[in-house]
Amino acid sequence: MQQLSRFLRISMLVLIVSLVSTLGAGAMDEGTTSNSNPVHSGAPGAAPWYMLNTDALAGGSGAPGLQELGETFTWREAGLSFPYPQDWELVLQQGYDAVLIAPQDEGSEEIAYITMQSTSVDPDQSLEQNMTELLPDLADDLTESSLGDLDALSLDISDENQHTRLITFSAADGYAGLMVLSSSASIWDEWEGTFETIVSEAEFTPLELDHEALNAQMLESFEADGTLTVGDPEAPIVVVEFLDFSCGHCANFSHQMDRLVQDFVPSGEARVTFNILVGVGGEFSRIAAQAKYCGVTLGYGWDMHGLIFAEYTTKGPQEAYTQDNLIEAVENADFDIDSDAFAACMEEADFSEVLTANQARASELEVTGTPTVFVGEDGGELTSPPRLLILLYQEINSLLE
Repeated sequence: MQQLSRFLRISMLVLIVSLVSTLGAGAMDEGTTSNSNPVHSGAPGAAPWYMLNTDALAGGSGAPGLQELGETFTWREAGLSFPYPQDWELVLQQGYDAVLIAPQDEGSEEIAYITMQSTSVDPDQSLEQNMTELLPDLADDLTESSLGDLDALSLDISDENQHTRLITFSAADGYAGLMVLSSSASIWDEWEGTFETIVSEAEFTPLELDHEALNAQMLESFEADGTLTVGDPEAPIVVVEFLDFSCGHCANFSHQMDRLVQDFVPSGEARVTFNILVGVGGEFSRIAAQAKYCGVTLGYGWDMHGLIFAEYTTKGPQEAYTQDNLIEAVENADFDIDSDAFAACMEEADFSEVLTANQARASELEVTGTPTVFVGEDGGELTSPPRLLILLYQEINSLLE
């Protein structure tokens, strides 16, 4: 990895400079859309999601103990599967869903790799509109392309040192995937065929959740014991998430939880409980939580979850999480909730007891940030794996064996 660190600092310089020069001013302030991406923390100088953090790559850890990957790699967050180069190393690193690195000759500074990231985007805009905002000076260079049968946009950036192909696509409503396939210019010809196979043979699994069933399950759970749970109450595996609607990482991770729910809840293998906390945004978080629980009591708890985070992604918490804005959002929602009953609930209902219970549960489990996810067998001890779907899936599958 030392060779990787040294080379990436050199070989990615031109790409990073290109991106910084066109995008560096796009790192947004707290409370704007950028908070929903997986890398940007809101702190001064934090790297926006589209930048390759070479230090992070160099400090990444391999993935010992992962189940055999087989001939296909599945990018869980984006629902994309593609042929897996068997001798490439899988590196897991915060800020990336996954990184694949080609075998490197000892002493060589030539390298090839693939990075995968996913992020929340404006659900009311097209992929092209969202990417144009992220890449304003490169918009004219974005071209229509494909990942297997999936429509995508791509961009090639090349110089004498490095060749990079960036491919972006809509992974779900309000969620985009970004794949970067890159190598030293001197070995691009060696790996171009591998990259082209990955791109052409990629297979996308769309997100197709049964909202009616999930809404009903969440209402039934809340009426039974005050929890927000979807799935079979007798499911052998329990997944518990602690989240705050003012937490940008939670907004992004909500799309990943959608994938986990799709893959394990309808089959009866797992049930998922959502615990709403209100410590990040204070009154903004409390108003958003009020909207969530009002949606639950009116039979649209699952749909409300997505609506609240969509408002956050497009407007930021200060604008999104007002009573008037959330009532208006419900009035314009594409699900058939009683907007008058919702407005009355926002004015009159008191969910302080359940929020206090959520906080007590978080304290009991020593939750120190959001989102935090726990996994365990029904009635057993809960553990909190790193917040990467490849690791969460492994933990769940190992418990199912």
